[in-house]
Amino acid sequence: MRLPLLRRAAISLAFTSLLLASGGCSKIRARMTVRDGNDLFKAEKYEKAIQKYEAALADDPSLTKIYRNIGLAYMAMFQPASLAPKDKLLADKSIEALQKYIESNPQDPRGPEYLVTMYLTASRYDQAIEHFQAVLARNADDLKTVQRLALVYQKKGDFENAFTWREKQAKLVTSENDKAEAYYTIGVLCWDRSYNYPDLEPGYRQTTIQKGISALNEAMSHRLEYSEAISYMNLLYREKAKYEWDPQKKTEYLQTATKYMMQALEIIKKRKAAAAATIAAPPAPPAQTK
Repeated sequence: MRLPLLRRAAISLAFTSLLLASGGCSKIRARMTVRDGNDLFKAEKYEKAIQKYEAALADDPSLTKIYRNIGLAYMAMFQPASLAPKDKLLADKSIEALQKYIESNPQDPRGPEYLVTMYLTASRYDQAIEHFQAVLARNADDLKTVQRLALVYQKKGDFENAFTWREKQAKLVTSENDKAEAYYTIGVLCWDRSYNYPDLEPGYRQTTIQKGISALNEAMSHRLEYSEAISYMNLLYREKAKYEWDPQKKTEYLQTATKYMMQALEIIKKRKAAAAATIAAPPAPPAQTK
């Protein structure tokens, strides 16, 4: 004879409660707690979510994927560029949790990405550099890592290393377009170094400017009518003129800068005219059918 529905439900609930109360079923309780934590995470109640995740780990330490959730929750609470002790602690906790996640889940390529994001968000450039160098120790020609390492050195303000890794990037890329952009980036980097650092030693400045000019010439050899590179040639020659004491050379550099500026403007004008002509052109007539 079948038990009444309510009685069966009450027995089932009592049995489930018994299982959850027993040590052998802590894993069931842990998974339910993770679900609660995920709901809190989605509601942006990160502190409460972390409490749930930590409680779940206490019940079932094998749930190592929870470390990712904990790391991301701490990251979500972190205020970028903040130097407050509270935010330093949040960054530390996020990094610690994400490192545990990577150690226990090395097959997930997202783990290192999360960690690097936290390093950069917290301006932990030395830790990011250490991470990328470890990757390059396994594969010295990993283009993506080379690019990111160069960018981190730029953010850190380490021009020499940024320049070195940008040069390596330019050598690694193979397409004409990628080479053009890689050398263009070096040229922009050199201009930035001269323009934004007025106290550079004169000889070092001129060397930096010349490196930029050489890089932009290389960029233009890989892409015709590269207006952006041509524009920075204008800017670099103006930097060269700015710090030149010989009046004749200064005039020469300024004339060269103007030549590049006019060339860039002419290319841009031609592109705009071509784009306008394309928009104004009447649509093609429909194909005739017999």
